[in-house]
Amino acid sequence: MVSSIVAAAGVAWAVAGGATSPRPRPISGQPVSLATFPICLASHLHVSLSGEPNGAAGTIYYTVKLLNNGPECTVAPVAARGFDATTSGYVGPWSSVFITNQTKTVVTTGQAAYVPLGIGQSVNWPVTLCRAANVTTIRVALAGNHSLIGAVALRTSVCTVTQSMHTQSASLNPAASNAVSSLRDVQNWRGSARRGAAAVRRPFDRRKETPRARSWPHE
Repeated sequence: MVSSIVAAAGVAWAVAGGATSPRPRPISGQPVSLATFPICLASHLHVSLSGEPNGAAGTIYYTVKLLNNGPECTVAPVAARGFDATTSGYVGPWSSVFITNQTKTVVTTGQAAYVPLGIGQSVNWPVTLCRAANVTTIRVALAGNHSLIGAVALRTSVCTVTQSMHTQSASLNPAASNAVSSLRDVQNWRGSARRGAAAVRRPFDRRKETPRARSWPHE
Protein backbone atom coordinates (compact mmCIF):
# COMPACT_ATOMS: atom_id res chain seq x y z
CA MET A 1 0.00 0.00 0.00
CA VAL A 2 1.46 3.32 -1.09
CA SER A 3 0.78 6.43 0.91
CA SER A 4 1.89 10.00 0.16
CA ILE A 5 3.55 12.32 2.62
CA VAL A 6 3.17 16.06 2.17
CA ALA A 7 6.15 17.99 3.51
CA ALA A 8 5.75 21.54 4.78
CA ALA A 9 8.50 22.89 2.51
CA GLY A 10 7.36 21.04 -0.61
CA VAL A 11 6.06 17.76 -1.87
CA ALA A 12 7.92 14.48 -1.55
CA TRP A 13 6.93 10.89 -2.04
CA ALA A 14 7.44 7.96 0.24
CA VAL A 15 6.38 4.34 0.07
CA ALA A 16 4.79 2.57 3.01
CA GLY A 17 5.32 -1.10 3.83
CA GLY A 18 4.47 -3.60 1.16
CA ALA A 19 5.87 -1.70 -1.84
CA THR A 20 8.44 -3.54 -3.93
CA SER A 21 10.51 -0.47 -4.84
CA PRO A 22 10.61 3.17 -3.69
CA ARG A 23 9.37 5.99 -5.89
CA PRO A 24 11.74 8.81 -6.90
CA ARG A 25 12.07 11.42 -4.16
CA PRO A 26 12.71 15.00 -5.34
CA ILE A 27 15.01 17.25 -3.36
CA SER A 28 13.37 18.34 -0.12
CA GLY A 29 11.29 21.45 -0.64
CA GLN A 30 11.29 21.12 -4.43
CA PRO A 31 7.86 21.61 -6.08
CA VAL A 32 6.55 18.62 -7.99
CA SER A 33 6.59 20.56 -11.27
CA LEU A 34 10.38 20.93 -11.15
CA ALA A 35 10.90 17.16 -11.15
CA THR A 36 10.08 17.21 -14.88
CA PHE A 37 12.37 20.11 -15.71
CA PRO A 38 15.95 19.68 -14.44
CA ILE A 39 18.29 22.62 -14.04
CA CYS A 40 19.76 23.80 -17.36
CA LEU A 41 23.34 22.69 -17.84
CA ALA A 42 25.88 25.46 -18.25
CA SER A 43 27.09 23.78 -21.45
CA HIS A 44 23.58 24.03 -22.94
CA LEU A 45 23.29 27.79 -22.42
CA HIS A 46 24.69 30.51 -24.66
CA VAL A 47 25.20 33.92 -23.06
CA SER A 48 25.04 37.34 -24.69
CA LEU A 49 23.85 40.87 -23.92
CA SER A 50 20.39 41.97 -25.02
CA GLY A 51 19.12 45.48 -25.64
CA GLU A 52 20.61 48.70 -24.32
CA PRO A 53 21.94 49.36 -20.80
CA ASN A 54 19.91 51.48 -18.39
CA GLY A 55 21.22 53.69 -15.63
CA ALA A 56 19.49 54.13 -12.27
CA ALA A 57 20.72 55.52 -8.93
CA GLY A 58 24.40 55.01 -9.62
CA THR A 59 24.05 51.55 -11.14
CA ILE A 60 24.17 50.56 -14.80
CA TYR A 61 21.81 47.71 -15.66
CA TYR A 62 22.47 45.27 -18.49
CA THR A 63 20.26 42.44 -19.67
CA VAL A 64 21.98 39.06 -19.92
CA LYS A 65 20.38 36.73 -22.46
CA LEU A 66 20.63 32.98 -21.86
CA LEU A 67 19.71 30.95 -24.94
CA ASN A 68 18.91 27.29 -24.28
CA ASN A 69 20.48 24.92 -26.81
CA GLY A 70 19.57 21.81 -24.83
CA PRO A 71 16.34 20.09 -23.75
CA GLU A 72 13.61 21.82 -21.78
CA CYS A 73 14.98 22.90 -18.42
CA THR A 74 14.75 25.33 -15.49
CA VAL A 75 17.07 28.33 -15.47
CA ALA A 76 18.98 28.42 -12.19
CA PRO A 77 20.25 31.66 -10.63
CA VAL A 78 23.42 32.91 -12.29
CA ALA A 79 26.34 34.98 -11.03
CA ALA A 80 28.73 37.32 -12.82
CA ARG A 81 32.37 38.24 -12.31
CA GLY A 82 34.82 40.61 -13.93
CA PHE A 83 37.52 39.12 -16.12
CA ASP A 84 40.62 40.65 -17.68
CA ALA A 85 41.32 38.98 -21.00
CA THR A 86 44.81 40.49 -21.21
CA THR A 87 45.92 38.75 -18.01
CA SER A 88 43.47 35.81 -18.24
CA GLY A 89 42.47 36.39 -14.63
CA TYR A 90 39.38 37.20 -12.63
CA VAL A 91 38.97 40.69 -11.22
CA GLY A 92 36.98 41.20 -8.03
CA PRO A 93 34.52 38.81 -6.34
CA TRP A 94 31.52 37.03 -7.80
CA SER A 95 28.39 39.15 -7.89
CA SER A 96 25.66 39.07 -5.31
CA VAL A 97 22.68 36.99 -6.48
CA PHE A 98 19.16 37.98 -5.48
CA ILE A 99 16.05 35.85 -5.89
CA THR A 100 13.51 38.53 -6.77
CA ASN A 101 10.89 36.21 -8.27
CA GLN A 102 9.81 32.89 -6.78
CA THR A 103 8.34 31.72 -10.11
CA LYS A 104 10.63 29.20 -11.81
CA THR A 105 11.70 30.08 -15.35
CA VAL A 106 11.48 27.10 -17.71
CA VAL A 107 12.89 27.36 -21.25
CA THR A 108 12.36 25.01 -24.18
CA THR A 109 14.97 24.26 -26.84
CA GLY A 110 15.81 27.47 -28.67
CA GLN A 111 14.09 29.67 -26.09
CA ALA A 112 15.87 32.40 -24.13
CA ALA A 113 15.68 33.70 -20.58
CA TYR A 114 16.77 37.15 -19.47
CA VAL A 115 18.65 38.12 -16.31
CA PRO A 116 19.20 41.68 -15.02
CA LEU A 117 22.86 42.42 -14.28
CA GLY A 118 23.53 45.53 -12.24
CA ILE A 119 27.03 47.02 -12.08
CA GLY A 120 27.41 49.71 -9.45
CA GLN A 121 29.58 52.67 -10.34
CA SER A 122 32.77 52.37 -8.35
CA VAL A 123 32.61 56.01 -7.21
CA ASN A 124 29.69 55.01 -4.96
CA TRP A 125 32.09 53.27 -2.58
CA PRO A 126 34.90 54.67 -0.45
CA VAL A 127 38.23 53.96 -2.10
CA THR A 128 39.34 51.53 0.61
CA LEU A 129 36.11 49.51 0.27
CA CYS A 130 36.25 49.30 -3.51
CA ARG A 131 39.74 49.50 -5.01
CA ALA A 132 38.30 49.71 -8.49
CA ALA A 133 39.83 47.98 -11.49
CA ASN A 134 38.96 48.00 -15.15
CA VAL A 135 37.78 44.83 -16.90
CA THR A 136 37.14 43.99 -20.52
CA THR A 137 34.90 40.97 -20.02
CA ILE A 138 32.15 39.76 -17.72
CA ARG A 139 31.94 36.02 -17.14
CA VAL A 140 28.60 34.41 -16.31
CA ALA A 141 28.24 31.14 -14.39
CA LEU A 142 25.69 29.08 -12.46
CA ALA A 143 25.46 30.61 -8.99
CA GLY A 144 25.61 27.36 -7.04
CA ASN A 145 28.85 25.82 -8.33
CA HIS A 146 30.17 28.61 -10.60
CA SER A 147 30.07 26.29 -13.61
CA LEU A 148 30.99 28.64 -16.45
CA ILE A 149 28.27 29.44 -19.00
CA GLY A 150 30.25 31.92 -21.06
CA ALA A 151 31.44 35.51 -21.27
CA VAL A 152 30.36 38.81 -22.78
CA ALA A 153 32.66 41.61 -23.90
CA LEU A 154 32.06 44.59 -21.66
CA ARG A 155 34.48 47.35 -20.68
CA THR A 156 33.62 48.57 -17.22
CA SER A 157 35.02 49.17 -13.76
CA VAL A 158 34.35 46.86 -10.81
CA CYS A 159 35.30 46.86 -7.15
CA THR A 160 37.89 44.27 -6.18
CA VAL A 161 37.16 44.06 -2.43
CA THR A 162 33.38 44.62 -2.46
CA GLN A 163 30.59 43.03 -4.49
CA SER A 164 29.74 45.90 -6.82
CA MET A 165 27.71 43.70 -9.18
CA HIS A 166 24.48 41.82 -8.63
CA THR A 167 22.13 39.65 -10.65
CA GLN A 168 18.42 39.00 -10.23
CA SER A 169 15.94 36.26 -11.12
CA ALA A 170 15.57 35.17 -14.74
CA SER A 171 12.47 35.95 -16.78
CA LEU A 172 11.14 34.98 -20.20
CA ASN A 173 10.34 38.62 -20.90
CA PRO A 174 13.31 40.89 -21.65
CA ALA A 175 11.23 43.91 -20.66
CA ALA A 176 10.98 42.51 -17.13
CA SER A 177 14.73 42.98 -16.82
CA ASN A 178 14.43 46.75 -17.19
CA ALA A 179 16.28 48.65 -14.49
CA VAL A 180 13.35 50.97 -13.83
CA SER A 181 11.43 48.17 -12.11
CA SER A 182 14.33 47.77 -9.67
CA LEU A 183 14.99 51.44 -8.95
CA ARG A 184 14.01 51.22 -5.28
CA ASP A 185 16.23 48.17 -4.80
CA VAL A 186 19.19 49.95 -6.34
CA GLN A 187 18.65 53.04 -4.19
CA ASN A 188 18.72 50.89 -1.06
CA TRP A 189 21.80 49.08 -2.36
CA ARG A 190 23.65 52.32 -3.08
CA GLY A 191 22.86 53.70 0.36
CA SER A 192 24.12 50.52 1.96
CA ALA A 193 27.40 50.79 0.09
CA ARG A 194 28.01 54.19 1.59
CA ARG A 195 27.44 52.87 5.10
CA GLY A 196 30.34 50.45 4.90
CA ALA A 197 31.39 46.94 4.01
CA ALA A 198 29.03 45.22 6.45
CA ALA A 199 26.06 47.04 5.01
CA VAL A 200 27.13 46.26 1.46
CA ARG A 201 26.51 42.59 2.15
CA ARG A 202 22.85 43.43 2.86
CA PRO A 203 21.92 45.59 -0.15
CA PHE A 204 18.14 45.41 0.22
CA ASP A 205 16.00 46.88 2.99
CA ARG A 206 14.13 43.69 3.76
CA ARG A 207 11.50 45.45 5.86
CA LYS A 208 10.31 47.45 2.86
CA GLU A 209 10.90 45.18 -0.10
CA THR A 210 7.94 43.24 -1.55
CA PRO A 211 8.42 40.56 -2.66
CA ARG A 212 11.32 39.99 -0.30
CA ALA A 213 14.59 39.33 -2.07
CA ARG A 214 16.97 36.73 -0.70
CA SER A 215 20.59 36.02 -1.47
CA TRP A 216 21.69 32.87 -3.24
CA PRO A 217 24.33 30.99 -1.26
CA HIS A 218 27.86 31.07 -2.63
CA GLU A 219 30.72 28.69 -2.16
